[in-house]
Amino acid sequence: MRIKLIYACAFAFGLAVFFSVPNALANEAPDAEPLEPEFLCPRTENLSMPGLCPAQGRGQEEVQLRAFELSLELPELPAVEIGYNPNALSQSRYARVNADTPVYASPESGAAGEEPLRLLGLGINAGFIFVTLDDLVIYEGQEWFQINRGEFVRREDIALTEASQFGGVTFEEAIERPFAWMVATVNPLKTPGGDINYDVRPLRRYDTVQIYNTFNIDGWDWYQVGPNQWIEQRAVSVLEMYDRPEEVSGRWIAVNLYEQTLSAYEDDELVYATLISSGLDAWPTNLGVFQIYAQLESDGMTGAFAEDQSDYYYLENVPWTQYFDGAIALHGAYWHDGFGYQRSHGCVNLSPTDAKWIYDWAEKETWVWVFDPENPDDPILYPKDPEVEASDAN
Repeated sequence: MRIKLIYACAFAFGLAVFFSVPNALANEAPDAEPLEPEFLCPRTENLSMPGLCPAQGRGQEEVQLRAFELSLELPELPAVEIGYNPNALSQSRYARVNADTPVYASPESGAAGEEPLRLLGLGINAGFIFVTLDDLVIYEGQEWFQINRGEFVRREDIALTEASQFGGVTFEEAIERPFAWMVATVNPLKTPGGDINYDVRPLRRYDTVQIYNTFNIDGWDWYQVGPNQWIEQRAVSVLEMYDRPEEVSGRWIAVNLYEQTLSAYEDDELVYATLISSGLDAWPTNLGVFQIYAQLESDGMTGAFAEDQSDYYYLENVPWTQYFDGAIALHGAYWHDGFGYQRSHGCVNLSPTDAKWIYDWAEKETWVWVFDPENPDDPILYPKDPEVEASDAN
């Protein structure tokens, strides 16, 4: 579950008869010296004489919002969406399989009641099991799917699924302001926490937006993404830029666990970015700086960490796998479309399209920096003073 908090705001082009509004795209609120208040100005006086009124109350908020007005023509994001790559997967059909599904050598042996070759599970009627499908065979009126050479399961034991068609963006030039992906479908608001702006279309999951201003109300940020368009923070994943760690150079990958984003760099030049799904809280993706040590076009993955093994998973033909931290890897995930949210047992899940792009671009020993800007224990972002570490040890 996402731990980040994100704000959504909407602003109104109000009457500014007495108040001059700057024309810059990203303005700050008036920087007036506040008086020690014995009163709060009425709203109209805040707008006409902001420097003479105390910086408290709804009137002052309106003054700040007036300074956030944008020009109607906004610059385009200097990024190109790569779009869905149908060649990112070698298999065309995938399915989730019921726990403890029997696998037979042939439809004939299954129909005859012979012993199965194996069970797709642990015999505890639990598990997260996915397979790739080959041929559909009908035998004596019953449908069977071949999952591997000499392995068949009944059609009734599987549920067909489709891989995500989401893909990230490449960059033609340096970005000038933060941008984000929508991770939920929302209607922009006219002002932060205000009324819905029905004059613009809803922003849909996986849309990209640029952030022109941020406004905080009661500890919550709201992002301005257009004229009269504000959205709450929890609806987006923001691509944040940080300086690369000292030991990192050349091609490297940054994984932001808080925002659930991945960005690829060549030295200090951003070349690619997308959404991910990292480890759930029970199986976190480790913080640190790593290097890719193995690359596999396809790999099988299975395991269980819970004492009762109820979290058992079995995944066939995981595409574009790049191991960087023991058994933790960057890889494609054909079994879900929940990118932007934690979903995994520790690996960094990517859409198949993104996984192939990163696989083709990266190489062995490419650096992978995994960090969490909201975690004070992150050793790279928040290094401890050696003297403090020594005192802690004592």
